[in-house]
Amino acid sequence: MALHGIVLSTCLAPWAICASSQSYSFFGESTLTDSCPVCARVDIVRPMRGTFELRLLSENIAESLYAVEDMTFETLDGLYRGAVHGTLRILRGEGIGQQWALEGDIFDPEGSTFCVIAQTDGKLERVLPVIRVKLEQTNGSIAQQYLLTINAAPFAGLWFSTANGFTPDSGDGYITGGSMLSDNGSVVRSNAELLAAFDPAQGNTDPGLDALEVLPGGIVAFSVNDDFQSQSLGLLRHGDLLLDDGRVLRRNAELLAAFVLQPPVDDFGLDAVQILSSGEILFSLTTNAFSEQLGETLAHGSLLSDQGHIVSTNRQLLERFTPSEPEQDYGLDAAFQWPHGEIWFSLTSGFQDSQLGAIWPGDLLSNSGYVVARGLDLVTPFRPIEDLADFQTDALVLFGLNQPSASAQFVSIMADGSSGAIALEWTGGGQAFQLFRAPALDGPYSPLNLPGPDRSFLDSSSLLLQPEAFYRLRQW
Repeated sequence: MALHGIVLSTCLAPWAICASSQSYSFFGESTLTDSCPVCARVDIVRPMRGTFELRLLSENIAESLYAVEDMTFETLDGLYRGAVHGTLRILRGEGIGQQWALEGDIFDPEGSTFCVIAQTDGKLERVLPVIRVKLEQTNGSIAQQYLLTINAAPFAGLWFSTANGFTPDSGDGYITGGSMLSDNGSVVRSNAELLAAFDPAQGNTDPGLDALEVLPGGIVAFSVNDDFQSQSLGLLRHGDLLLDDGRVLRRNAELLAAFVLQPPVDDFGLDAVQILSSGEILFSLTTNAFSEQLGETLAHGSLLSDQGHIVSTNRQLLERFTPSEPEQDYGLDAAFQWPHGEIWFSLTSGFQDSQLGAIWPGDLLSNSGYVVARGLDLVTPFRPIEDLADFQTDALVLFGLNQPSASAQFVSIMADGSSGAIALEWTGGGQAFQLFRAPALDGPYSPLNLPGPDRSFLDSSSLLLQPEAFYRLRQW
């Protein structure tokens, strides 16, 4: 629709193919290596981040063929970046494995190099859809060859919180523990913003953040570290599951009702939470509780279901690790269960692993036995000036895994004739939204914001200087 020189759209090429494609993001120890095959210099190894789209081309009983589109990556120091594309073939049966064929440009401080890239071996090192692959440049010179190690999974972005606050070197000021953060280095919601709709009483303005989830439509669900007094709802406990629009989604007793606890206690806390598409809620507690229904103790390091069963005990989560004290319960601060059963999680307490070394509470682990990402890796984009070994990741949300349940639609547009500012509002079934703007219908479109759960934006760009604006909206 158009209004006062403004055109709105919710389809943004090339994402029109999104119904048959999936966004992937690099995570963890993804690296670019610049090597010299014939000289004695030390290999240059740099951690990197990146994204790509995986689109199914064909599938049969023996294999699946995917197009790898728009793969872009950059080392964290900004010295190397790349843009490649190609295909991925997944083989099944006796020949199970993966075959990557990519090509494109890699840029370093000296210029660009056209690279043909393939995997070093065809093994599947992770359970699909999670990917780990080692790639090498097959057309490298005797003086330079690139090697890529890619860990990737089908999510568009990661939101998290830390128990410890920190000061980014950007000069934007101290970020309190309990703020909702993005792995792109931005603050999605401060702790105060999450609580604003509850109108906390004076002295209860920063109770922290313990659990985090984002529902379709961009509604944020969370729990807090400490009880606080809401001037509208009264006492809210640290085990209640709250919504950022000022509602209580579940009281702690409601989450635990199916377990029939003895003796009854008002609140056992809430450390991790994930709400599945079926409506089932997975969660962990901050303290142990005895279930009369199961006849056993619900440990604070176990992942539970509000349907009344234990999804995974702490020992089961860690059975592929080798902690120095295997009988200890290390707690469970954050958890995310993939549809294929793999669980990513962080712990309340760290431990020494005989194979991996020190595991910190902020490290993101997989029950498949590997470190997904170090806690320090998650905060690296913020470049905190504090010298801490760990900021303790205590909540986690991955978005962009599924197609949104409802299309995104603009519902309101208000233009201020004096300032030229435009206020836009929208609805949709996604967890995250991003608004784009262009001076002409055919673009180019530039992002106005970072992906986030916000459902409104104030564009202060002046229509007095540029009488037409064209908007498009993407959701995940």
